[in-house]
Amino acid sequence: GCGVGTVVAVSIERSVESVTAVWALALVGAAFLPVDPRYPADRRRHMLIDAGVHLGIRGVGHESATGADDIVTCWVTVGELDAIPERLPRGLRARRLDTTAYLIYTSGSTGMPKGVAVSHRGLAALTESLRERYGVRPGSRTLHFSSPSFDAAMLEFVLAFGAGATMVIAPPTIYGGDELVDFLAESEVSHAFVTPSALAVAAYRELPKLVALGVGGEAAPEQLVRRWAPGRRYLNVYGPTEVTAVSTAAEIVAGQPITIGRPLRDCVALVLDRRLRPAPAHVPGELYLCGPGVAQGYHGRAGLTSTRFIAAPHGDPGAVMYRTGDIVHRDESGQLVYHGRTDNQVKVRGFRFELDEIASAVTDHESVAYATAVVHGSGGDAAV
Repeated sequence: GCGVGTVVAVSIERSVESVTAVWALALVGAAFLPVDPRYPADRRRHMLIDAGVHLGIRGVGHESATGADDIVTCWVTVGELDAIPERLPRGLRARRLDTTAYLIYTSGSTGMPKGVAVSHRGLAALTESLRERYGVRPGSRTLHFSSPSFDAAMLEFVLAFGAGATMVIAPPTIYGGDELVDFLAESEVSHAFVTPSALAVAAYRELPKLVALGVGGEAAPEQLVRRWAPGRRYLNVYGPTEVTAVSTAAEIVAGQPITIGRPLRDCVALVLDRRLRPAPAHVPGELYLCGPGVAQGYHGRAGLTSTRFIAAPHGDPGAVMYRTGDIVHRDESGQLVYHGRTDNQVKVRGFRFELDEIASAVTDHESVAYATAVVHGSGGDAAV
């Protein structure tokens, strides 16, 4: 009974079943909410309550792990799904471009995660751009390695299906390192996206079939470029959840400066000062992003949405831009160079979160009056 306007929880680990569930919901026009069954129970409950979800699909073996039967009144185990219709109903695609494709939760500074609503229009723009940048075509073998609850999974979905390629799904027991590299070799993966931390702990191995490798989610160390870039297209991918996963990309060559590149097709990147005036070349400013990839906002949080999704001072009337909080500058070739953040948001092993959320959770304990959180270490050894 679900359709356009319905949000359905998908609590399935990375698998053929998780991909099937997402496609089933896309075909009927419903939005999906990825809920990692390994998340803490309190976090899962908050996401489900905040999103107002009453329908869900869960994986075999996780029937009792969801712990939210009082919230989600109708759970279906993935094996119980009926066969997916072979083709979209006539005209459904055009009607759905500006409806929500998925709702994905990211860390919030108040201690509670916030949901980002992303449209089908944003995914359509991302599909066209990634097909160009990665060079994917029918016959390519693309990797699905990200957790379904990590928005990089959307990159992997459109990378495969946007070009009619084969999606190679890594088992959920593989987290990176030598196991991942062995899997890439054995499965003859040709196009992949991996966080730098997952590659950093792997010994180098010749992968002649891997013709394009994208990294992102955190800073790309120079030693990884020297090790993995030669002999293939090596992309440094950047993008916040609020702008449909990927906004810019740079093709990196060993020995050259590492940047986050130029905007993808239809995306506009503005480097502005505190008064929202364009910053001169080589002068750092805050990065704002415009285009069809900009999300619809934060679910149920109009106040927060209004502070991050603001009217664009340049461009078409009514255009909205997303304030990223990232400090960048443009170099002489027009590439964006990343400097840091304007706030306490950090990324550790590809996962984005607010340090204030960690501190807030600690101070919830009755014996703690004040807490602060910092990141120590880097790459795969980083921790809070």
